[in-house]
Parts: sequence; C-alpha cells; structure tokens
Amino acid sequence: MKNDTIKRVIFAILTLICMVTITSFSFQNYNDSNKLTVKIMDKVLTATNQYEATDQFYKDIEAAQKGNTMRALAHISLFFVLGFCLVGAISKKINVKSMIITFVICVAYAFFDELLQKYLGGGRTFEWTDLFEDWGGSFGGIAIHYIIFTLVNKKKIASN
Repeated sequence: MKNDTIKRVIFAILTLICMVTITSFSFQNYNDSNKLTVKIMDKVLTATNQYEATDQFYKDIEAAQKGNTMRALAHISLFFVLGFCLVGAISKKINVKSMIITFVICVAYAFFDELLQKYLGGGRTFEWTDLFEDWGGSFGGIAIHYIIFTLVNKKKIASN
C-alpha cells in the first residue's frame, strides 16, 4: 500500500512538471518558439551526426520547421509524458474508467493549451492539428502505462 502511494505521488509531481513545461512553451511568442525549434533541431542533428555544417543544413532546418516535424514531435512527446504520468497519479488500479478519466483531462488540458497560445501566445494561433497530436500523444502515454503496469502486475502475481 505504501509503495502505491509513493508511486502516485511521484507520478503527480511528474504530471505537474509536465504541465508547467507545456504551459511555459505556450506563453512563448511566435519568434521565440521558432528559435527554440531551430536550436533543438540543431542539437538533435548534431548529436546524431545527421548533417555537415553547410548552408544546406540551414535549408534542411527551415524545411523541417515548415513541415512542422519538430513541433509535431514536441506535441506528441509532451502529451505522451502527460498521459503516462497522469494516469499513474490518479489511479490506484489501472482500468478502463481511470484511462477514460485521464484521457478526458488530457483532452481538456490540450484545448486549454491551444487557447493560451491563441490569446496569450504573442502571434501564435489555435491549431486543430496540434490538438490531434496532443490527443494522440496522451492516448499513447495512457496505453503504454497500462501495458507496462499490467505486465509488471502479472509478473508479481506469477512470482508469488
């Protein structure tokens, strides 16, 4: 019982950190957001040795940015983490009801996030594609959490 409480507290803290991170990104203006995307893209490509420092590199970054590849990955990843952590924070036992409640909270939070961008994001807009990416990431995080903790519980039962 104590381990379950500790697990839920840790997931709650991680959920709050994730929500603060998402909200802080939403408050960035359009130019700052684009600069961050370019910096991240540069770091990823440098770390994976996927480019040489040429003018073509900057053309590739611009093309990827226009294609919204990095932004889509950011939306999916952040909301994946949110869904994964939130379901762990709110449920003692993972079941369909807790997964649905978690998904509804994630959907509402994604909608709130897009509204923040529209009204407080300094030139940014409400994007339905962002919402679908957020919802997909949330669903994926919830599903993976369910799979992992179902397997862990099966192993515990089998070892007893």
